[in-house]
Amino acid sequence: GIVQSGGNAGSATFGNLSSYLSRMAEISASQANETASTSLTAAEDLFNFDIDFLKKMPELRSDFSPPPLFTSWGAADRQTGPGHSWHMLSLGASRTGLPFHVHGETWLGLVFGKKRWFLFAPGRGLGPIPDEVGGGAASSFHPLKGSWNWFRETYPRVLANARRQQLEGRGQLPPGHQPPLECVQGPGQVVYLPSGWKHLTLNIGEAIGVGGQAAVGARERYMDGVKALEQNPDDFFGHKSVGLGLLHQGMENANPHTGQPHMEMVTQAMRHLHAAMKISPGHPEATVVAAEGLTAMGRPEDARAVLLSCERLYADSDSEDDDKEEEEKEEGDGDGDGGSGGSGGGSGSGSGSGNG
Repeated sequence: GIVQSGGNAGSATFGNLSSYLSRMAEISASQANETASTSLTAAEDLFNFDIDFLKKMPELRSDFSPPPLFTSWGAADRQTGPGHSWHMLSLGASRTGLPFHVHGETWLGLVFGKKRWFLFAPGRGLGPIPDEVGGGAASSFHPLKGSWNWFRETYPRVLANARRQQLEGRGQLPPGHQPPLECVQGPGQVVYLPSGWKHLTLNIGEAIGVGGQAAVGARERYMDGVKALEQNPDDFFGHKSVGLGLLHQGMENANPHTGQPHMEMVTQAMRHLHAAMKISPGHPEATVVAAEGLTAMGRPEDARAVLLSCERLYADSDSEDDDKEEEEKEEGDGDGDGGSGGSGGGSGSGSGSGNG
């Protein structure tokens, strides 16, 4: 099966490649009748990221060759821990992609279509966006919003905030307020992404690619988070990576006689996870890891309460999104701009990432 991962859709598994391709064709056809301002529904915001495709379809191995720099990465497909890696198949309709996330170093070669990348070095970007009117601040990312919705709703505010601070003569922007590096990847081009870089991808038209990703152990994840926090003490992904790394190290160093985790590491992990959840309340991954830590500390009821709180938060969010989708449908005039039009088209700032 293919792993489906979409901002609004959560994750699920399709039975096979052909079933997803059929669904992707339906999504592309529906986009042809929509305007560039239309949000993607949960059913449309589907992006596939298959890390087992060479095991299930080994004949595809003869259809591509990893770039020379990365040939050693395929020596132990789907092994975990430092020194191992796996291959992946990236496939999606126009306007789909993966929202901001971090992982081990990665390469991705595009076979068909175009893909726009938004990237932040560790500790950079995704800080709260000041509200000029209310005096508060709004989040610069939403863990369950897809790439297209971030591009339409949040990206303009990120750029406007950066421009406003530059015009006010504030000099070097604070790490959390820096705009993303950008590039547009075309067919035959390869993007290399260092470990720990935050990134969001957005397909311009239907796109397919293959690549490899290095596995990251608990210690490596911890170090990636430390590097981010050295640049910005309020970096969400830095706190999450440190918390996750410390928690798993605490479990790996459990007492061999009692099985009890290394409680000092677990306690430190929880401090960072709470900091991450304060920055991005209800973030699903941070919440699940925090619940894992609370369980390890012998507090299962607290773990359950944290999970239920996150569930209620997103149930309310889903209800608001449904109301917004209905309003957009009522206001839409039905004038489409084509399936790939407005999908982050153009080459962005032209700054590139130095990686693709």
